[in-house]
Amino acid sequence: MAFMRELDFLMGFFLSIWSGPLWASLGLKMGYLRKKDLHRG
Repeated sequence: MAFMRELDFLMGFFLSIWSGPLWASLGLKMGYLRKKDLHRG
């Protein structure tokens, strides 16, 4: 069970590292699209 807890912690750690840049790029893309919409409207 202790091993599973370690694995779970590592998974969360890697997920946070991976999702950081992912969410940042997604947010930039969304902001860019929203800005374009505002400009067009």
